[in-house]
Amino acid sequence: MARIITDKTVKIRKPHKCLMCSSDYPAGTEMHHQVHDSDGFKSTYTCLSCWEIVSKMKSDTELTFKPTTETVEARFDYCLKPEEYLALKREERKSNGNL
Repeated sequence: MARIITDKTVKIRKPHKCLMCSSDYPAGTEMHHQVHDSDGFKSTYTCLSCWEIVSKMKSDTELTFKPTTETVEARFDYCLKPEEYLALKREERKSNGNL
């Protein structure tokens, strides 16, 4: 069983691909970052839309498919594109008075 070493939301400094939906995210996007030690250290990034879904699952057993392009598009087709997510976050900051 893998031991999780890091488990936090970060603002990425370089482009990354979401582990679940395989969407590309530009630098400056907030993503969930995990580092775990299964067969050596592995670092993964998950977009916040996918992370919200994954974090609500009771266990890994609920994730009953291996993430591939076809299955991910079917289950996570509502994930925002990077530019849509950034625009939404800008609007939220504006409405909260945090420019």
